[in-house]
Amino acid sequence: MRRTLYALIACLFIGHRISSDALRQSSFSFKRRGTSPQYNAASAADAARKLSLAPPLTAPKFVWKMAWNTGKFALKVLPYTTRSYVPVDSNVNLSVLYWKSIGGDGTARKMLPGSFSRLMTSRAGRLFFPRLHHQNVKIRSEYIDTRLREIIEETPEEVALRICIVGAGFDSRGVKLIEENSNNDNGNDNGRDIEVYEFDLPGVIEEKRIVLSQSKLAKDVVDRVNLREIDLNNLETARGVLLEVVRGGGKEGKQRVVVVLEAVIIYVDDPTAVLNLLGEVLHDGNARDEGEDGDLFRNALVFADRLPKESVSYANEEEARSLLGGLDWGLELTDFMPKPGLASSMGVAQAQAAQAQVKIKEGFVDAAVSESQPEAAVPETQLESQPTPMLNDELPPRGTKLDEFLVLVCRCYAGAGLAHAVDFATANKLPAAAGLVPFAELPPLGQALGVLWVVVGVGQLAASEGGSRAMQQAGLILYGAYEIALTVAAWSITNDPDRNLSRLGAAAGVQLAVAFCFVELRRQSMNE
Repeated sequence: MRRTLYALIACLFIGHRISSDALRQSSFSFKRRGTSPQYNAASAADAARKLSLAPPLTAPKFVWKMAWNTGKFALKVLPYTTRSYVPVDSNVNLSVLYWKSIGGDGTARKMLPGSFSRLMTSRAGRLFFPRLHHQNVKIRSEYIDTRLREIIEETPEEVALRICIVGAGFDSRGVKLIEENSNNDNGNDNGRDIEVYEFDLPGVIEEKRIVLSQSKLAKDVVDRVNLREIDLNNLETARGVLLEVVRGGGKEGKQRVVVVLEAVIIYVDDPTAVLNLLGEVLHDGNARDEGEDGDLFRNALVFADRLPKESVSYANEEEARSLLGGLDWGLELTDFMPKPGLASSMGVAQAQAAQAQVKIKEGFVDAAVSESQPEAAVPETQLESQPTPMLNDELPPRGTKLDEFLVLVCRCYAGAGLAHAVDFATANKLPAAAGLVPFAELPPLGQALGVLWVVVGVGQLAASEGGSRAMQQAGLILYGAYEIALTVAAWSITNDPDRNLSRLGAAAGVQLAVAFCFVELRRQSMNE
C-alpha cells in the first residue's frame, strides 16, 4: 500500500511537470519562477541552448526556495565537517563557489574548504543535485568564459593581456585563466601568458587569500593571482586602483585590458556611476594603444549582471545599448544575451575608437555610437533569438523537456532501489505486501531476483546525468519491464494469491503512467 502511495505521488509530480506549458499561460504564472511577463524575453532554455548547456529545471517556485534555504542551512553546518577555515558567505560569495563546483567547475572544487565538501561536489556527488541555482549560475559563467576565450584567441601574442575581475569574490575564473593560458613545465603550452587581477572589498580579499592558501591548487598558479582591495561605492579611490593596473605600472608596449563583471553592480549604490568609471578606465588604456590595429586591441567589458533598472528594463538589448553608448565614456555593445535571474543581462561592450571618444566629449553621443558601430558587429546570438520551430520529427540534441523527465525518472528509480535495499535488510515491508516471507527466508533464486531489482534501480543513477538519452531510455524500459516480471514471478510463492491481479495492475499502472508521460513530453519537445 505504501509503495502504491509513493508511486501515485511520483506520478502527480511528473504530471505537474507536464502541465508546465499550460501553467505558464495561466493567470497564476507568477507563482512559478521564470514565468512572469518580464521574463518571457529571456528564457533560460534559450540561453542554455545557445551555450550548449542543459537548462535549469522548470520547477515550482517553492522548490527553488526550498533549495535555497537548504543550501543556506548546509553552509551553517559546514564548519562542523572540516578543520579548514570556512569563509563568510557575504553577498553569496561562498554559495556561488559551491554552485560552480556542483556545476562541474573543477578549479572551484579545489578551492572548497575541507575534503567533505569536495566529496559532495565530486562527479558522483553532483548526481544528487537537481539543476536549479547552480545551473543558472553555470549559464552566466559559461557565457563569460566563452567570450573571454574568444578575446584571448583574437589578441596577438605580442599584446600584453590584462584581465581585471571586478567584484571577484571567491570566484575561480582568475585561477582557471592562468592555468589554461600559461607556458609551464606540465605540457601546457598555449602560446601566451596573461595577467589576472581580482578586485573586491578588503574583507573579501583577506578571506580570498585564505581560501587560495588552503586550496588544492598549485602554489605557483595561486601566487600569480593579483588581489587588489577596492570599494566601488568609493569611486575616487576605486578609480586610482583601477587606473594603476590598466596603465601597467609604467610598463611600455601594446596592451589590451578586459574587465569582467559577474553579478556585481546589483550590489553597489550607484550602478550607472560604476559603469561610467569602468568606461573611463577602459578608454584610458585604449587611447594609449590606438594605432593601425587599434580596433583589434580595443579594451572590453565582459559582463553578466543586472544593468540599472531606471535605464534598462528586464534584459532589453536596445536599452542596454543606449545606456552603455550614452555613458560619459561610451561603450559599444557588440554582443548581448538575456537570461532569467538577477544577473539578467550578459554581453560584451568595447571601448570606442579614438575619433568616437572625441565626439563623445564634444556631446555628439548618438553620432559617435552609430559611426563607431560596424555593420558586422550584430551578434550571432541576436540572429538566433527567435529560433525557428522544428519542422521534422527529430528531437533537439539536448536540453528538452524529455531529457528533464528522463533524468527525473532515473533518479526516482535509483532512490527506489536504495529504499528496497534498506527494506530487505530491515523491516521487509515489500515482501510482506507481496504476501512473501521475509527476504532472508526466501529461496536463493528469490533473493537473487531481489538483489538484481536493487542493482537495476541503483544503476539508473549513473544514467541520470552522465548517460546519453538512449541509455536513459533503455534504463527506464529495463526497470519497468523487470518490475512487472518480478510481480508475476512472485505469484507462485505468495501467501496471498487473491491480490495477485491488483498488485500486477498497480505495477503496470505505474509503468503506463510513465510511458504516457514519455510520449507526451517527446511530442512537446519536438514542438519546442
